[in-house]
Amino acid sequence: VGIISILSSLGYASFNTARMKAKDAKRTADVRQIEAGLALYFDDNRTYPASLDVLDDSANGGPFLSVVPTPPNGTGETSYRYATSPATGAHTNYHIGTTLEGVDNSALINDADFNSTTGGWLNGFDGASADVYDVRS
Repeated sequence: VGIISILSSLGYASFNTARMKAKDAKRTADVRQIEAGLALYFDDNRTYPASLDVLDDSANGGPFLSVVPTPPNGTGETSYRYATSPATGAHTNYHIGTTLEGVDNSALINDADFNSTTGGWLNGFDGASADVYDVRS
């Protein structure tokens, strides 16, 4: 009975690790998908949207994404972080981010680690945190 308990707990730990990695892979893929939608939006409008919500709307030449992705559960986030710069007028820069469950994820090695809470960004966030995967234009 003791051996079965040990083996089942090891299997459960491995399953949880695999599930965490799968959810983090979805998060990073979603960020890349949002980037593609933003590029299409920018091509048509010569500015980035103030909100990601418009990417799946037919306004402004869209939709640019069939659905704006939402992060899987596990980190408490209900939407991906998105900031634009400058805060007013035509938004010529963007910053997208999400919290990952695995701080040892290889995606965190080459991400932007950018802090958009200063410098005139709309809805800025700190992407330099150890568990935040972020990209920027």
